[in-house]
Amino acid sequence: MPEGVCFGDLRGQPMLVNNQMHEILYAAFGLATMDLNEIRRRLTAGRLCPGCEAAAYAGGVYLLLPDGTVWDLREKTIDTRYGSYRELLAFNVTDLYRGTQELKARNERLAAVNDQIREYRKNLDHIVREREILNAKIRLHDDFGKALLAIRSYLTGKSSDREALLTLLKTPAFLFRREAPDSDADDPLALLEEAAAAVGVAIRYRGDLPADHKEVLAVAIHECITNTVKHANGHNLYISSRRDGDGWTVEFTNDGAPPVSPVAETGGLGNLRAFCERAGCGMWIESAPRFRLVLRLPREQKGESI
Repeated sequence: MPEGVCFGDLRGQPMLVNNQMHEILYAAFGLATMDLNEIRRRLTAGRLCPGCEAAAYAGGVYLLLPDGTVWDLREKTIDTRYGSYRELLAFNVTDLYRGTQELKARNERLAAVNDQIREYRKNLDHIVREREILNAKIRLHDDFGKALLAIRSYLTGKSSDREALLTLLKTPAFLFRREAPDSDADDPLALLEEAAAAVGVAIRYRGDLPADHKEVLAVAIHECITNTVKHANGHNLYISSRRDGDGWTVEFTNDGAPPVSPVAETGGLGNLRAFCERAGCGMWIESAPRFRLVLRLPREQKGESI
């Protein structure tokens, strides 16, 4: 018989054991025939030969042998017309057991992957929220910065364009009212030129600006306008752009006073650095012999410029 069969009396004394059960018991315990009570004790205590394992479950015990086979041991009491006896059967469940273990392992891996996906989604939601908050802060900082610079320029006599100043001062109000100004809202560079004129700064272009990464360029131009007025006391912002390789190099300088100490990337420059890194762009700053900001913009669209 392919199954292991053992019958004994109620005291556990073996009465009938087939060859398959002899081989199973010898592989597991080193003895071919054993008292049924002793078999139970050794299985419970894990007293098995090297390379063997026993895994209990609700209906019996899985016995793993060194040859790779797995046997399902089930013991019960049977009643006959000749009396009651104890029955121990062993069924070869190697394929079923291996399949169950593989399925269990797959489920565990799947659960781990699902946990990672849930954690990733949580982190992604957090990143998106943080980015939206940061962008809102940048817009608020930029709008009020332009307004304050315009007021300063107007009061010091550098600019006499009262209408441009009033238009610029309306911009923060739209932010709080969650409305959009009419005019050229779709063209950030046109708005920046208006803002620069309002604070007495002229933007001088050398070469065409790339159409790729327009938002990065707008943030950089705004920051350079601010630095030209606030720190360098200049009147001209020079923007030089050239195409090289698979992208663009854009340089920003001004005609104002050079920095008296190395420029630290704080405030607006720090925000610009974070914005560039998120967009996959490179950024460098030089403080001597004069301030110079360099952006390296990878090309996203073919052959477009503005």
